[in-house]
Amino acid sequence: MIDGDDILRFILEELDDELGRPGAARPDSVLLGSGAALGSLALVGLLTRVEDHCLDNGIDFSWASDMAMSEKRSNYRTPADMAAYIAGLAEERGGCGDDGPGRAADRGRWGERAPAAAAGEM
Repeated sequence: MIDGDDILRFILEELDDELGRPGAARPDSVLLGSGAALGSLALVGLLTRVEDHCLDNGIDFSWASDMAMSEKRSNYRTPADMAAYIAGLAEERGGCGDDGPGRAADRGRWGERAPAAAAGEM
């Protein structure tokens, strides 16, 4: 299972690639709002790659979930905020590995339960 440091490292590497300047991304780089490092399309691309990385590593995370989008202060404002949010979800859900009812393999692209998984048929 990956941890918050691994998630942050991945986000920073992806942000560096998106910016086209290796080493430019920092944990406090602004991703949303005034002074954002990325445009909205580039941010969605980054979030999608982070979601795929998390799902590939057993963390049940959907960047477009209602919970992620409803926070008063965005969980995506900086790479550090994003990594802390995702690591918190993983810890809260026990990592969502391959042996529990909330496992990532049972979830669709946007985080909803697959019908067979919801019915206990998997």
